[in-house]
Amino acid sequence: MENSRLLQPICLLVVVAGVLFVYVVVNIYQTGFADFPIFIKATQHFVATGELYPKDLSLYGPAAAIYKYPPTLSLLILCLLKLGFGKKIILLFFFAVQLIVYVGSLWLAIKLLKPEKSHALFITLLLLVSLLHAPFFETLHGLQLETFILFFVLLALQSFQQQKMLATGLILAVPVMLKIYPLFLLPWFIYRGGKNILFGFLIGSGVVVALSMVAFGIEENTWFYSVLLPEMLSEKALLINENMNLARYFREIPWVNAATALLCSKLVFVGFLAYFVFTMAKNNYLKIGSDIEIELSLMVVLLMLAITNSWSNYQLLLLLPLWVAIKSCTNGSANKVIITLLCATVLLLFFSENYRIHNLLWLPESLHNGLVNLRGIVPVMLIVCLLLIKVQINQGAKKLT
Repeated sequence: MENSRLLQPICLLVVVAGVLFVYVVVNIYQTGFADFPIFIKATQHFVATGELYPKDLSLYGPAAAIYKYPPTLSLLILCLLKLGFGKKIILLFFFAVQLIVYVGSLWLAIKLLKPEKSHALFITLLLLVSLLHAPFFETLHGLQLETFILFFVLLALQSFQQQKMLATGLILAVPVMLKIYPLFLLPWFIYRGGKNILFGFLIGSGVVVALSMVAFGIEENTWFYSVLLPEMLSEKALLINENMNLARYFREIPWVNAATALLCSKLVFVGFLAYFVFTMAKNNYLKIGSDIEIELSLMVVLLMLAITNSWSNYQLLLLLPLWVAIKSCTNGSANKVIITLLCATVLLLFFSENYRIHNLLWLPESLHNGLVNLRGIVPVMLIVCLLLIKVQINQGAKKLT
């Protein structure tokens, strides 16, 4: 039964969140963009010199202000440059596309995750969390690519639930070819959906690579995949506040050095991954619905733990597990789930120091920074939350049998 007493104040909060969302978006546009001008400059450099990637590997350190993604994004920028668009128009275009894609992601989430009951409550809670999600604003400020990655992961989930496995693989090729790290999700999709997903992925990525070869030449593509990519996969963690990897928290223990901190963070990741693989193997069959949503959400959270330098814009992808947990709460989850979810959500409302939007520091700065620094533990909190939901679902299934 719909709880109208709870729904009304949440709707009011959604209106307030919508006003804040518009304010921040306008503020970001007026302030300017952090990362995307670097991507445009790299493509313009290619047009002038024929070189997309400078061949000095020392330039490509963690958080370096240089284009070090696959050629795919630069290919899109190159098309706009060839059409005669200047830097300002390209920035405005990608800014508008980011907003449209984010709205499309919310629409897809509402469509895919609609619970069995309390539909209005679910939609209002989803909108409230999404409109106040600081990692989106941080992504928008840099015009980074996580908005597109989230959209295509949701699109792949929709295709997967419709059992269109070849199409699922084709869709997954897009986020992987924008940034390599979503490749982490592919084994789960293949395990649950079969070899057609792999075939689709290989076809999709092959087409993108072929187009990049035509646009930038064999040498630039070969250098990226054979030299630069292995270098980036082996990069060291920067133990700074902007990196949300757990190693930073272990490093703050007085007797723990950098190497031990990294080892501890990897052990946490391996432990959760081993448990997840074990429980997934026990349910070795294809299920469409809540189990699939929870498993994919767990994979997304594990991805956040796996990344050596987990910058704050990556946490935009945590919206998927947040949405799945909200769905479970509106279906009547236990208090432990709700409390854990609430804590995780609150920590994602505060802007990281390097992305702070002007005039939005409504808490004392020291308290604000302290809450931001805690954001790195959100993946662990969400893993606990999702596992509690999975246990509850399994207990409900046992009662039915």
